[in-house]
Amino acid sequence: MSADTYHSDISILSSSMLKCILKSPAEFKRQYIDGERQNGDAAHFIEGTYTHTLLLEPHRVAEDYAFYSGGIKRGFEWQNFWEANQNKTILSAPQKMRGEQYASTIQKRPEALNMLQGGFSEHTMFGNIMGVPVKMRADYINIDQGYIVDVKTTAQPADEEVFRQTVKQFGYDLSAALYCDIANQSTGKLFDFYWVVISKQDLVCDIYKASSETLSNGAGKVTHALYLYKKCTETGVWQHKQANNFDSRNYEIKVI
Repeated sequence: MSADTYHSDISILSSSMLKCILKSPAEFKRQYIDGERQNGDAAHFIEGTYTHTLLLEPHRVAEDYAFYSGGIKRGFEWQNFWEANQNKTILSAPQKMRGEQYASTIQKRPEALNMLQGGFSEHTMFGNIMGVPVKMRADYINIDQGYIVDVKTTAQPADEEVFRQTVKQFGYDLSAALYCDIANQSTGKLFDFYWVVISKQDLVCDIYKASSETLSNGAGKVTHALYLYKKCTETGVWQHKQANNFDSRNYEIKVI
């Protein structure tokens, strides 16, 4: 399944959709029911996506990207280039260089390279939790060895304490728990969850494993988000308050 197909199907809930409803049911309604979503294409998202492609699907680079060598994205030269490549993601020379620089940091971590072997990149699975269809698209999954890898590029330092706060801030624990649950439903196996974290600030790669506490905390968020979703769809009221009772002390990760 292509990424576009995966993200365009909003009839099955993803981790980003669950995070949205957990934060604000009204915002979930605006984006996913009223159809007012906006796809961001900020430079850092483009560079992060390019880094993912280099690491996980390098064979897609020529098909998905075009590289503009001109200095400024305006004028006849830019217009002609854009018209010839408007079906691709266009990167400037500095964006291309930064994406390749970020991806190269993994070369210093053979453990991370080994984790991206023997499995499947950008792999989609489906499940059902509390009677609600759910889905996940793993950056990398090794079914035989029972683990899932999420590659993260961050503007922050990749050290343990900073990343623990990032897990809390962006709900990475929810994603980890959801992915492991769906993978378990699909295969009958238990899965570990790892983050391969690339710091754009430090140009280093670190690896963290979600602890059982983190997965349990994330599973609680999944349950609460699905409860809100079911309550809102049943009542037609999208103003329910979410419970901010998740203890940050449960955000434990293990350095690999």
